[in-house]
Amino acid sequence: MNNSIELSYSSENIYEKINDIDAKSLISEKNNILKLIYKYENEISSLKDLIDYIDNQIYNKCEHEWDYDPPSCVYDRGSYVCTKCRCYKR
Repeated sequence: MNNSIELSYSSENIYEKINDIDAKSLISEKNNILKLIYKYENEISSLKDLIDYIDNQIYNKCEHEWDYDPPSCVYDRGSYVCTKCRCYKR
């Protein structure tokens, strides 16, 4: 995906550059940006799934030492958190 617009968040003149580009090129650029967004969203989703899996492995392998974590307000209820792995008791 080659962007015809220099895309950097620090670019101050990006809007001026866009004004000088024809509609066909802008449509193509928009599609390239959307593809890039979808790609990054999929990568983020995969990484979150990996973190969940790692958290489950940690929970199963840790020799927990539970400590009571009091509620933060009247409407919450307290829970137990492991002092080693910081997982909450299920």
